[in-house]
Amino acid sequence: CAPMNAELETLHQKVLQLAALCRQLRSENAELRQQLARSTQDNRHLQARLNETCAKIADLISQLPEEDDV
Repeated sequence: CAPMNAELETLHQKVLQLAALCRQLRSENAELRQQLARSTQDNRHLQARLNETCAKIADLISQLPEEDDV
């Protein structure tokens, strides 16, 4: 009976460790999801700024005099 109790206690400890690991991973997953959402939002903002800058540069280039005009 003692060996069985020892096995059950070992199994119990492993289940507790597994449950703790599961909680930790859920927490990390939630944090990573938040980081991803922030990064995605930052990326959209930077892409919009890049598009604006490209449009401004294209506009400035179109205003440059042609080589024949110089």
